[in-house]
Amino acid sequence: MNNRVFFLFFPVAVIGCGESTQQAMPDEFLAMEKPPFIVNVDPGKYSLNSLYDDGTVSQLLRSVDEGDYRSKYLLGVLLNNDISIVQLEDSIYDGRSLLLDSWKNGVVDAGYSLYLIYRSSGDSDSLALEYLASSAEYGYVKSQRSLGYCYSGVVIDDLCEVDYSKSMYWFRKAAEEGDALSALSLSGMYEHGQAGEKNYSEAFYWAFLSKDMMYDSNSFSFNRLARYYEEGIGTDIDLVQAYKYYDLLSPGSAPDKARLEAQMTPEQIQEAIRLSRQWQDEHNIFVPSYYGLEYQEDGSFQ
Repeated sequence: MNNRVFFLFFPVAVIGCGESTQQAMPDEFLAMEKPPFIVNVDPGKYSLNSLYDDGTVSQLLRSVDEGDYRSKYLLGVLLNNDISIVQLEDSIYDGRSLLLDSWKNGVVDAGYSLYLIYRSSGDSDSLALEYLASSAEYGYVKSQRSLGYCYSGVVIDDLCEVDYSKSMYWFRKAAEEGDALSALSLSGMYEHGQAGEKNYSEAFYWAFLSKDMMYDSNSFSFNRLARYYEEGIGTDIDLVQAYKYYDLLSPGSAPDKARLEAQMTPEQIQEAIRLSRQWQDEHNIFVPSYYGLEYQEDGSFQ
């Protein structure tokens, strides 16, 4: 068969595909034996989909049979998440074995999958943390972000003891690779003085950088920057810039724009709208207000 298959991955813990086909997991950490490489650098929720959309099941299985470790990782993710697809119902492959093999042979992404596997078992936290930390050290952004959350205590998790210095270290690593959520987490930690005194300049710096980062939604950046410009956090109060970023958040920011309009001249409002339209044109992303539509109380636009 040569069916083209599309997959949709959700950010949930890895689930096994049946006790009869699962390999028992080693009770010690497996060191990587070949030079590390990353299959998917994008930490987004659905970014892995595109790696499957370009191929077929038969092509993937053929590459696995030929010993391609990238393909072994991709197939391992499918099997270990119990994704039901044609040609795999009676598969001789075991997802965990494929992930272990791909990790040992250099696939950094597999370390994050192994972290999820050991974490879900409930009695292998030390191994889970070791795979998460090792894949983070190799530059895997999703692992770096996860370590940031783990050490920050934001995610209720007994895997890591709260250590704000370590949290900021890993958020910075991920942000330097273009992860907006990590940059905003770093910004928030500076704003609230975690791991030291409050530093509003650094808070604004990382929020400002986040809006142009490659990974994850701009909307979180817009919301943070709008507030910082409105309140003068780490920067001068600038209602034009604040209104611009609230406008980019349309429609949810209608009350925020109304609040600012009471303090602005008509010329300032028009300048803010012009800057918002300019940003949307440059990034080919449009919100309803771009077309002159205004949010109504009933949820419609007119």
